[in-house]
Formats: sequence, structure tokens, C-alpha cells
Amino acid sequence: MPASLRGDLTKWCQEIQSGIYVGNVSARIRERLWQRINENIGQGEATLVYNTNNELGYTFRTTRLDKEVIDSDGIPLMLSLIHISEPTRPISI
Repeated sequence: MPASLRGDLTKWCQEIQSGIYVGNVSARIRERLWQRINENIGQGEATLVYNTNNELGYTFRTTRLDKEVIDSDGIPLMLSLIHISEPTRPISI
């Protein structure tokens, strides 16, 4: 993680474990931090969890390319985007 991104996160959040940041910020700050994360994450991955008015009381976003956050009747779920290829059939001779 670039030092500038780490600095932005530590302004608003507490690093409770290496690479894990927790904080209580406004929606405006959350959006700006998420924008900075997306611009500077590089090959890394990030997940943002925040409170909202749904069945669970929270929702999340991720930068992962193999997952997509979907809404299922107000409940956020992670959808795996990895496609399983069909097994090959043995060739009979």
C-alpha cells in the first residue's frame, strides 16, 4: 500500500491490525476515502464495510475482481465471478 494512502486512512481510521482500518466517518469522508483507495490500491485488494439502513444494518464494497457485491432483498451478498469450466469427457477409442 502506498504511504500516501496509508496516511489518508490513518487520518480518519485506526489501524487495528496490519492493513485493517476501522473508523466511524461521515458518508462524504467514506466516499472520498473509497475513491482514494480505488485510485491507489494497485494490485492489492480492499473491502469497505459501513453501516446503512438495511436488514443487516451494514453493507460493503470490494475492489476484488473475482467477487461482486449484490443486493438480495436488502441483504448484501458476495457473488463469486469465477466460472467453473465443464469437466472434460474421456475420449473412447
